[in-house]
Amino acid sequence: MKSGLSPYSTYTPEELTRDQAIQELAYLEKQIRYHNERYHRDDAPEISDAAFDALMHRNTTIEKLFPDCVRADSPSIKVGAPISDIFTKAAHLEPMLSLDNAFCAEDLQTFITRIQRFLNTDTSYDCVVEAKYDGLSVALRYEQGVLVRGTTRGDGRVGENVTPNVRTINTIPHTLRTATPPPVIEIRGEVFMNRHDFIELNTRRTAATEPVFANPRNAAAGSLRQLDERITASRPLTFVAYSWVEPEKNTTTSTQRALLDQLQTWGFPICPLTRVCHTKEAIMRRYAEMGEKRADLPFEIDGLVVKINNLDIQRRLGSVGRSPRWAIAIKFPAEQGITRITAITIQVGRTGVLTPVATLEPIGIGGVVVQRASLHNADEIARKNLFVGARVIVQRAGDVIPQVVGLSQSSDTHKHPDSPVFQMPHECPVCQSPIHKDPQKVAYRCTGGLRCGAQRLGRFIHFISKGGFNIDGFGERHVKDFIDRSLIATPADIFTLRSQQTATLTPLAHLPGWGVTSAQNLFAAIDDARHVPFNRFIYALGIPSVGERTAKLLAQRYETPEYLAELFDQLITSETAHRAAEDLMSIDGIGEAVCGDVRTFWAEPSNKKLFQDLCTHVTVKPHTQISHTTELAGKTIVFTGTLKHHTRAEAKTIAERMGLTVGSSVSTQTHFVVVGEAPGSKAKKAHELGITISEDAWLALIRTHDS
Repeated sequence: MKSGLSPYSTYTPEELTRDQAIQELAYLEKQIRYHNERYHRDDAPEISDAAFDALMHRNTTIEKLFPDCVRADSPSIKVGAPISDIFTKAAHLEPMLSLDNAFCAEDLQTFITRIQRFLNTDTSYDCVVEAKYDGLSVALRYEQGVLVRGTTRGDGRVGENVTPNVRTINTIPHTLRTATPPPVIEIRGEVFMNRHDFIELNTRRTAATEPVFANPRNAAAGSLRQLDERITASRPLTFVAYSWVEPEKNTTTSTQRALLDQLQTWGFPICPLTRVCHTKEAIMRRYAEMGEKRADLPFEIDGLVVKINNLDIQRRLGSVGRSPRWAIAIKFPAEQGITRITAITIQVGRTGVLTPVATLEPIGIGGVVVQRASLHNADEIARKNLFVGARVIVQRAGDVIPQVVGLSQSSDTHKHPDSPVFQMPHECPVCQSPIHKDPQKVAYRCTGGLRCGAQRLGRFIHFISKGGFNIDGFGERHVKDFIDRSLIATPADIFTLRSQQTATLTPLAHLPGWGVTSAQNLFAAIDDARHVPFNRFIYALGIPSVGERTAKLLAQRYETPEYLAELFDQLITSETAHRAAEDLMSIDGIGEAVCGDVRTFWAEPSNKKLFQDLCTHVTVKPHTQISHTTELAGKTIVFTGTLKHHTRAEAKTIAERMGLTVGSSVSTQTHFVVVGEAPGSKAKKAHELGITISEDAWLALIRTHDS
């Protein structure tokens, strides 16, 4: 996959506006999904682990800064990749979660602080520190102590059934070494290949004129995922166990360390490098030590895994999204290289922001040839003293497109007197409109609006993207063709192309890949897109701050375009604005920023006209609520005041496990308001509505649900 340069990859997450964050998260989702599939499903990664971690880190950072923009298909709430159709499917007893990443002591401290805040304590918990093997995660199901199934991670909930293959790995016991095995238990661990065995395998394949594996991880994954288990048996695979899932909870262990010891007693290999650390400093010392020893280990690791040792605390912490709260991976640093800047060019994004991009002398980093890199903005260029001709350190961190860390200390750090000083242009390089510098930000912005070809094109691309109308076969090339021929001026014009007659498109037939048949196919795809789910209709409008997740929240609350338009009208009408804003912000996850952006968007007549035009050309499918299986699921609960038994975060987690929706404000849509000590105005409104319950009643509700 040619990743290309995203419009905002040159900005740090902190520099992004909400609209830019929406676009960047969409770009990151596409990139991460593709590379996840290449790694987990196809065993053919195209980028290094460090580059992938950088993608995930950037995505997570942006989501934390812009929680209203989190996508419904966010990589932070997904694990692995869709499973291949060459294997049968098998569900895990519980989801196989993925770990959040840390890269330094500050990240580790954030992890510790988050745990303490969640549990409302200043206690420091012992942690088990394990090596993070670079292999393939599997789950082994044992019934009455006998191995009955082996499954890959897959998408985290359902994996590939590779039972015959795992039976060939001699470090996986077919029966547990115990006279009293648990009735059912799922052992989890990593299948990998030692370095020495990997080298020998590639030597044999070279002699047999067979293609060699790129690295031990690929070799292990490719060997396990064979339809013929005899091939798997011929490969030198090994296994290390690190956890279990037991539905009946018969096994009594109280710590992660004791769990590992029990696994070893049952006959499983465990990581020989595991240590219990009592402080953050001890963890970081272990991290530094293993970083130095990493190259000399008999197997490959790409970091360490830190887990809270106390299993009761692990259970209290639970998980958030796709990751457990009680564990984190500390990854080793990304790869770097030194090259030279040969040019600095300007790219214009969908909202008009100008981004400087460095053209580099080609250099290989992590198996990828790098020729372009982020320069963020003019202030960053000045801060790092960058200039054309400078030798710079480049690393694959922060995005698929590498970023410039700074000047190389092994070369001149001062600009040659004849080298031009970089300056942002005064006119847009695309449309020659004046450039405006936002006084509140470091961004320079083209003032051309939709007169600017780059901004106009960006809006169309957003409209037809997967999260929007998702018109099959209608890509950037087609948009450019139609704009150049004045066939479309706004996204609504896409749905009037057929009325302009197919003959109108005849001049396009000479273009590569375009003709009468492709025009007919396009019309068919446009017709298919005329029936669109309400949440995708909202997302396609391109409202700043309204990503796929926020669009879904709006669709759930307002259900049809008519109701939504009525709310929008009320937002820009002085007599009703306050009440409309209050109604909008009563939705958990929508705050003042989204409300303000929606109001600004709707106040622009062209946007309102686009909404109305679309409603005449398409059929919007009203949002339908998902059916629920319990009496609590789907009801809304709000917490106010200080709770004695749980922190607010823990109470919210418990409520969500029970199927409740946690709201941020009280309205007629609220079913329960739990009132703690020193409650705010929410308690008064809840009392008026007759929906208050005490914390004791809340605890009783929890007990009833758990029973």
